[in-house]
Amino acid sequence: MRYVLAALVAIACWVAGVQPAAAADGAGEWLAVVRVHPQPSVTGPEILLGEIAAVETDDPQLRERLAGMSVGRAALPGHRRELNVGTLRVRLRQAGLPERQIRIEAPGTTFQVLTRAQTIAGTELAAVAEAALRARIDRWLEELGGGSLAFKCQVPDGLTLVDGATQVSTARVSGSPPGPIVVAVVASVDGVPQRTIAVRCETRWSVEVWVVQTPVVRHQVLDRTTVALEVREFTSVPRGLVPASEDPAGWRAVRPLSPGTVLAAGTVERVPLVWKGRAVTIAAQAGPVWVSAPGVALEDGRLGEIVRVQNSLSGYVLQARVVGVDAVEAVVP
Repeated sequence: MRYVLAALVAIACWVAGVQPAAAADGAGEWLAVVRVHPQPSVTGPEILLGEIAAVETDDPQLRERLAGMSVGRAALPGHRRELNVGTLRVRLRQAGLPERQIRIEAPGTTFQVLTRAQTIAGTELAAVAEAALRARIDRWLEELGGGSLAFKCQVPDGLTLVDGATQVSTARVSGSPPGPIVVAVVASVDGVPQRTIAVRCETRWSVEVWVVQTPVVRHQVLDRTTVALEVREFTSVPRGLVPASEDPAGWRAVRPLSPGTVLAAGTVERVPLVWKGRAVTIAAQAGPVWVSAPGVALEDGRLGEIVRVQNSLSGYVLQARVVGVDAVEAVVP
């Protein structure tokens, strides 16, 4: 009966996470005492015994091994993982330590280990993205040809990270204004990247453009009574936009235009220097000598274009390049 009671006491002590007053080998003192903190917490990703407990021993090497021993993976930042004394003893045996000569004191048979965390607000992430855009404004405006840029970045959800010194930086910027741009923002802790989040930003370009003021018919040559400069905002660059520095008299409508139409590709074209049915001067090179002859244009042509013209003296039709107002240069095969 006495042996049965002794066995029951030993089992009860094991479940409670303690051992009899003396070590199992009969020694009168413990090699080490491990006292788990009342509210243990770690930074992760591993749960180190030295983070969740105070290690008391006269053996420096044993203290170092115990403190650096991993007892499992930590929970996600801000969450808890449940451990028990039995798990700690299994880890001690797996590490080859004298488990039966190490006393463990814990708040209970089981206890919770918190992974310490910190939060980076979404507004901070958006601010970093906007700063990256501001740093590129001058280059973008040079590429666009002037005007001004406005942008607004969406505020993403905040990030929950492990505890430590944080740094938020920009990894890359994808896209160019105007329109959507995505900024990859990296959050690091103690110099180690933890999370990358994509922040979407909308950009708008404001610039002076030529805008139709009165109804314009097809092939009507424009002037400052039919068009005027206005500041317009764009979320994409119009194809073939007529620059504000251009004289509108150099353009004509390719179709009827209503007031409010912005001058761009599909609405206007350069005014021809050579008009169909109008007299032209045909220049041709004969060796070192240039000769000219009168002719008639058979089609409209702008500077540099090849058009058909008819020699008024010979009636011969030839190809010629437009070189000026009512002036062409014969193209020699």
